[in-house]
Amino acid sequence: MHTFGADSPPPWACAPFGSIRDNTLLSIKLDAGRLQMGNNFSRITDVTELEKLIDRSKQRPVVIFKHSLTCPISASAFERMKGYDGDVDLIEVQRARPLSDEIARRLGVRHESPQIIIVRNGQVLWNASHFSITADAVADAVRNGKTPATADGKAGGQ
Repeated sequence: MHTFGADSPPPWACAPFGSIRDNTLLSIKLDAGRLQMGNNFSRITDVTELEKLIDRSKQRPVVIFKHSLTCPISASAFERMKGYDGDVDLIEVQRARPLSDEIARRLGVRHESPQIIIVRNGQVLWNASHFSITADAVADAVRNGKTPATADGKAGGQ
């Protein structure tokens, strides 16, 4: 496990996430080749990971979060998603554009960021973008397999 502090922030830290100050520590670890970012986020950076995500979706729903490092709306969505009690596969679009493009092409969902795409059995179950992204909406979609009444999310690849 690598630990970063105020004097040595991680190389991927950026302003939308806020700064690391007052010796607050951020811990990350590698788990089966995936970068664990605390809470329930795993950064996915490579197109080869997409096949693994789709395979995993045959066992349980997979939550993909396309996140922009420079967008304040995306930073807000990231903060809301911290309340989600499940695994989230995070794609930082500026650092993994080929992966983001392949997800749009392969799953048939037009790219947006921020964007949540839930995949089950290799198919898009639900997706939402911008202010429709909330931990509760994602949890409802995963649990119920449909668009929750409280969100403006879209069912399927719409």
